[in-house]
Amino acid sequence: MRALVTGGTGFVGGALVRALVAGGAQVRVLARPTSQTEALETLGVEIVRGDILVRASIKAALAGCDTLFHAAALYDLWGLDEAELLATETEGTRNAMEAALAVGVAKVVYTSTAACIGEAKGQIATETTVHRGYFLSNYEKAKYAAEQVAFAYVDKGVPLICVQPAAIYGPGDRKPSGRFIINLLNGWVPALFSGWMSLVYIDDAAQRHVLAAENGQIGERYILAGTVGKLTELGRLVCR
Repeated sequence: MRALVTGGTGFVGGALVRALVAGGAQVRVLARPTSQTEALETLGVEIVRGDILVRASIKAALAGCDTLFHAAALYDLWGLDEAELLATETEGTRNAMEAALAVGVAKVVYTSTAACIGEAKGQIATETTVHRGYFLSNYEKAKYAAEQVAFAYVDKGVPLICVQPAAIYGPGDRKPSGRFIINLLNGWVPALFSGWMSLVYIDDAAQRHVLAAENGQIGERYILAGTVGKLTELGRLVCR
């Protein structure tokens, strides 16, 4: 496999790069000019500077690759501006799909999120769940919109496979899931809601991206989830 990874300097993308390298893939990472890439370079990964918001840079980076992993994203449930999130997610995804279409790759694995499935209260989410019709966060809204953009390219010929990770946790996580665990351990979470939460360990999520590229069906979604439990139970487990 000759793969281009967007978002390779991030938490999920970095783990994906490590999994790909461990499996013998030739890996190229599209990284912004200001991104730190030393850890990736020690893996023997090729770094190409560019930006997902510049379509030409994705197309140039994708040349010679047979697989695109589009894992670049802004992840913040509430803190980021809605317009900024929507623009980055939708335009970045559109640019990635256009580049994949132009180059003619064999597979595109798009990292969405289980947060945008939008199951109704009391409903168990599946890959075919119909969205409830309203959003619980700007992040959910932006990722839902980006996923619609991605799937619109299936009919145009993009060999898209969509993975929807649950809340990802593991070493090096500085995003909401990781911050929540740290805050919980420090006693900064005054109370836990009685709802349920799905989690997936970072290395498992990364490996399932690889499996999606190898075995996934074009035009399908795959939820990536491991542990499922009540928030109160997960909180007690973390604090042991």
